[in-house]
Amino acid sequence: MARWRAMAGAFRAVGHETRFVGSPAVTGTLDYLFAWNGAAATTRETVRAARSHGAQIIFAELGWLPQSGHCYFDPRGVGPQSTLADYEPGGALSNAQKLLLRVRLDRYKRTLAENAGVCSVNLPRSFVLVPLQVEADSQIVRHAPVRFCVGGMQVLIDEAAKLRPGRSIVYKMHPHGGRSVRDYVWPRKTLVATDGLADLLGECDEVITINSTVGLEAIAHYKPVTVLGDTFYSGWGQRLEPSEREAFLAEVFRRQWSDDQLGTPEVTRLLEGNYYGT
Repeated sequence: MARWRAMAGAFRAVGHETRFVGSPAVTGTLDYLFAWNGAAATTRETVRAARSHGAQIIFAELGWLPQSGHCYFDPRGVGPQSTLADYEPGGALSNAQKLLLRVRLDRYKRTLAENAGVCSVNLPRSFVLVPLQVEADSQIVRHAPVRFCVGGMQVLIDEAAKLRPGRSIVYKMHPHGGRSVRDYVWPRKTLVATDGLADLLGECDEVITINSTVGLEAIAHYKPVTVLGDTFYSGWGQRLEPSEREAFLAEVFRRQWSDDQLGTPEVTRLLEGNYYGT
């Protein structure tokens, strides 16, 4: 809500009327509707009503690198519905763009290390990282195969072991997953970590995920990623050519907005169709 208030204040400061709406009945006079995520039933109804009256819809969701303190906007939707899912690089980055990307990656990794905590297990020399997700999250409910919606993270645990037989696997519990280690049946050669994501991403050989943001973070660590669900970065986990990954990561950073930007006149660029934070 703090993000919406900051944006509303910035729009009002340059002469735009703003209001918060929670019902489809009040969408008839809107020129623009900002919708968070778009997954909730009431939000979907409001979006449909506003669109039928000719309003332009702009979706928003948490950012990626890092997620905290950032968000992104997209006219088509979030996650695999966003326009970022269609991104293809136009060519290699310039030296200046490479330098900027390096600065942003370093800043992201420092933030990750500061907030990830110390890894709770002794990591093997070679292992596969598998991050668990929140089973009721919209990324699972709307963008994961039915088997994960029905069987939850136990299906991911079992499937990862079958995909990499004989490999050491470290499963990472989600901090807001609402489940404990004792709630699952774990395969052999398994370790379970509750924190230390920076260490896990830095030391793992590869990542297997449904569609977690950790998959994108693994791409930022230049690790191979196997994606079992639907997400905007699905095709990028196996594209290991450095120049291609650099171009994709630069685009990811370009589309992020920091929370600090949302309360400034910069945010009015969204009304002009400019969805890029930097």
